[in-house]
Amino acid sequence: RLQCQYEPTHAAATDGTKVTKTSANGEQYTVIARGAVLHDGRRLGGKLTEEDVFLCEQRTTYLAEKAATDDVLAMLPAGSRVVLWLDSISPQQALQRFRRSPARRKRQFHMAARHAASARLLANHEVVIYHWQMSHVGEPANEWADREAAARAEAEEILPLEEPLNDFSSAVFPRDARSTRSWAVRRG
Repeated sequence: RLQCQYEPTHAAATDGTKVTKTSANGEQYTVIARGAVLHDGRRLGGKLTEEDVFLCEQRTTYLAEKAATDDVLAMLPAGSRVVLWLDSISPQQALQRFRRSPARRKRQFHMAARHAASARLLANHEVVIYHWQMSHVGEPANEWADREAAARAEAEEILPLEEPLNDFSSAVFPRDARSTRSWAVRRG
């Protein structure tokens, strides 16, 4: 149905994963990685590092899922018609709310700069369809992306994220929590 309706030029499945591993000295640590597979067999992904987090972000599977879709959109040629299979739609729902918001509201979003970078990537393509697929039910594309993310976590290959830049601003300052003249109030 998607083929007839949208005539996609590319299809991909993405996933993020979190794995707890044990180091050589017996300490446990967490690896968060992302993976993506394209219809033509190309694969990409890698683990998130501490350098990948920007401002108040944390290394989470949410960021990994978002980064995997951005990786795919960044590698495809401009003007593509893309179908992305995902098992987590919350990053895309947040992006949709972000894109509809005015600049003053955008500044309040968690990962606002990453959403701005994703919006720029989306603008490069003619059509991007997000197709949600329940995870771990045997759907081949989703399982392939899940195995790719797990393999990237196991290998601990690093695929760095680009530092996002804000391309939005507001000429109106946010309202202060208290009066700007509160310093002049007589105390005690």
